[in-house]
Amino acid sequence: MTNGEAANPLRPQRTRAERLDKDAIKTQYSLVQTLSPTKARSNLTFWLKAAAGGKDVGILYGDQVIALRPVTVESTDYAMREYGATEADVRSLSHKADEEIHKNRQAGKLKSFTGNIETLLAD
Repeated sequence: MTNGEAANPLRPQRTRAERLDKDAIKTQYSLVQTLSPTKARSNLTFWLKAAAGGKDVGILYGDQVIALRPVTVESTDYAMREYGATEADVRSLSHKADEEIHKNRQAGKLKSFTGNIETLLAD
Protein backbone atom coordinates (compact mmCIF):
# COMPACT_ATOMS: atom_id res chain seq x y z
CA MET A 1 0.00 0.00 0.00
CA THR A 2 1.09 3.59 -0.47
CA ASN A 3 1.52 6.32 2.12
CA GLY A 4 2.11 3.81 4.92
CA GLU A 5 -1.45 2.36 4.75
CA ALA A 6 -1.86 -1.19 5.96
CA ALA A 7 -3.28 -3.72 3.51
CA ASN A 8 -6.85 -4.75 4.29
CA PRO A 9 -6.93 -8.57 4.37
CA LEU A 10 -10.68 -8.56 3.61
CA ARG A 11 -10.21 -6.49 0.46
CA PRO A 12 -8.32 -8.19 -2.37
CA GLN A 13 -5.55 -6.12 -3.89
CA ARG A 14 -6.13 -5.10 -7.50
CA THR A 15 -3.43 -4.87 -10.08
CA ARG A 16 -2.62 -1.54 -11.68
CA ALA A 17 -4.43 -2.62 -14.86
CA GLU A 18 -7.57 -3.52 -12.88
CA ARG A 19 -7.48 -0.14 -11.13
CA LEU A 20 -7.08 1.65 -14.48
CA ASP A 21 -9.96 -0.34 -15.98
CA LYS A 22 -12.20 0.55 -13.03
CA ASP A 23 -11.18 4.22 -13.26
CA ALA A 24 -11.91 4.23 -17.00
CA ILE A 25 -15.38 2.78 -16.38
CA LYS A 26 -16.05 5.36 -13.65
CA THR A 27 -14.97 8.15 -16.02
CA GLN A 28 -17.15 6.79 -18.82
CA TYR A 29 -20.22 6.64 -16.59
CA SER A 30 -19.55 10.01 -14.99
CA LEU A 31 -19.83 11.57 -18.45
CA VAL A 32 -23.31 10.10 -18.81
CA GLN A 33 -26.06 11.07 -16.37
CA THR A 34 -27.83 7.77 -15.69
CA LEU A 35 -31.26 7.70 -14.10
CA SER A 36 -33.79 5.18 -12.94
CA PRO A 37 -37.05 5.24 -14.90
CA THR A 38 -38.80 6.66 -11.83
CA LYS A 39 -36.33 9.52 -11.42
CA ALA A 40 -36.40 10.26 -15.17
CA ARG A 41 -40.21 10.27 -15.22
CA SER A 42 -40.46 12.59 -12.21
CA ASN A 43 -38.54 15.35 -14.02
CA LEU A 44 -38.75 14.29 -17.66
CA THR A 45 -38.87 17.79 -19.15
CA PHE A 46 -35.62 18.72 -17.39
CA TRP A 47 -33.83 15.63 -18.73
CA LEU A 48 -35.23 16.10 -22.24
CA LYS A 49 -33.95 19.69 -22.27
CA ALA A 50 -30.57 18.50 -20.99
CA ALA A 51 -30.36 15.86 -23.75
CA ALA A 52 -31.49 18.37 -26.39
CA GLY A 53 -28.73 20.68 -25.12
CA GLY A 54 -26.06 18.04 -25.73
CA LYS A 55 -25.76 16.43 -22.29
CA ASP A 56 -25.48 12.64 -22.31
CA VAL A 57 -28.50 11.28 -20.45
CA GLY A 58 -29.33 7.61 -20.06
CA ILE A 59 -32.17 5.75 -18.41
CA LEU A 60 -31.43 2.39 -16.82
CA TYR A 61 -33.55 -0.46 -18.13
CA GLY A 62 -32.55 -3.79 -16.67
CA ASP A 63 -28.87 -4.18 -17.44
CA GLN A 64 -28.94 -1.64 -20.28
CA VAL A 65 -28.62 2.13 -20.45
CA ILE A 66 -31.05 3.63 -22.96
CA ALA A 67 -29.73 6.97 -24.25
CA LEU A 68 -31.81 10.11 -24.68
CA ARG A 69 -30.59 11.90 -27.78
CA PRO A 70 -32.15 14.24 -30.29
CA VAL A 71 -32.74 12.61 -33.67
CA THR A 72 -33.94 13.90 -36.99
CA VAL A 73 -37.18 12.27 -38.05
CA GLU A 74 -38.01 12.20 -41.72
CA SER A 75 -41.21 10.55 -42.80
CA THR A 76 -40.58 10.42 -46.53
CA ASP A 77 -41.93 6.88 -46.70
CA TYR A 78 -44.96 7.46 -44.43
CA ALA A 79 -47.60 6.94 -47.15
CA MET A 80 -45.85 3.81 -48.31
CA ARG A 81 -45.57 2.33 -44.81
CA GLU A 82 -48.95 3.49 -43.49
CA TYR A 83 -51.16 3.01 -46.55
CA GLY A 84 -49.22 0.59 -48.73
CA ALA A 85 -48.87 3.21 -51.49
CA THR A 86 -46.21 2.65 -54.12
CA GLU A 87 -43.58 5.23 -55.00
CA ALA A 88 -45.48 5.92 -58.23
CA ASP A 89 -48.70 6.50 -56.23
CA VAL A 90 -46.94 9.02 -53.98
CA ARG A 91 -45.37 10.85 -56.95
CA SER A 92 -48.74 11.01 -58.73
CA LEU A 93 -50.55 12.31 -55.64
CA SER A 94 -47.82 14.88 -55.01
CA HIS A 95 -48.06 16.09 -58.62
CA LYS A 96 -51.86 16.39 -58.38
CA ALA A 97 -51.60 18.31 -55.07
CA ASP A 98 -49.04 20.71 -56.59
CA GLU A 99 -51.34 21.32 -59.58
CA GLU A 100 -54.34 21.99 -57.31
CA ILE A 101 -52.35 24.41 -55.14
CA HIS A 102 -51.08 26.26 -58.24
CA LYS A 103 -54.63 26.49 -59.66
CA ASN A 104 -56.03 27.81 -56.33
CA ARG A 105 -53.17 30.29 -55.98
CA GLN A 106 -53.86 31.62 -59.50
CA ALA A 107 -57.57 31.95 -58.66
CA GLY A 108 -56.79 33.86 -55.45
CA LYS A 109 -58.39 31.18 -53.28
CA LEU A 110 -55.40 30.66 -50.99
CA LYS A 111 -55.06 32.63 -47.78
CA SER A 112 -51.88 33.28 -45.79
CA PHE A 113 -51.84 32.02 -42.22
CA THR A 114 -50.38 34.68 -39.93
CA GLY A 115 -50.75 32.72 -36.71
CA ASN A 116 -54.30 33.77 -35.86
CA ILE A 117 -56.80 31.10 -36.87
CA GLU A 118 -59.79 33.30 -35.95
CA THR A 119 -58.76 35.95 -38.49
CA LEU A 120 -58.23 33.32 -41.17
CA LEU A 121 -61.63 31.74 -40.63
CA ALA A 122 -63.49 35.05 -40.31
CA ASP A 123 -63.35 35.75 -44.07
